[in-house]
Amino acid sequence: MMFGLNPWALLGAGAIFVGSVTGAFFYGRSTGIDHQLAIEAKVMMKATAAIEKGRKAIDILNGRVTEARNAQSTESDTIRHDAAPIILRPIYRTPCVDADGVRLLDRAVANANRGLAGQSADDAARVPESATESGR
Repeated sequence: MMFGLNPWALLGAGAIFVGSVTGAFFYGRSTGIDHQLAIEAKVMMKATAAIEKGRKAIDILNGRVTEARNAQSTESDTIRHDAAPIILRPIYRTPCVDADGVRLLDRAVANANRGLAGQSADDAARVPESATESGR
């Protein structure tokens, strides 16, 4: 006998050592995996929140676009409706000096440029100063 120790006791101690090292390895591995999964879950939650925020912004913009299209369509329909009686009037001169006709043309230009209804064609076609300043 070596060193006065039982070989079965050495074998048992070795088995206990290997078992405890193996257990510690798998415990550490599962703890690391759990930690990594928690980090990934946080990242996914942040990404999902950003996606939802983007979707809400897109929905708001889609609503605004729809409202603008409906307003422009309504204005165009109104202009067409108002144009019918003006067109039916006999015109004996080339220039359009009729107040209703000029007002209707101004509304059509303003609607095409999405200016305010009631502005003259020159005012609707003019670029606002704030737009030219932001371009500098």
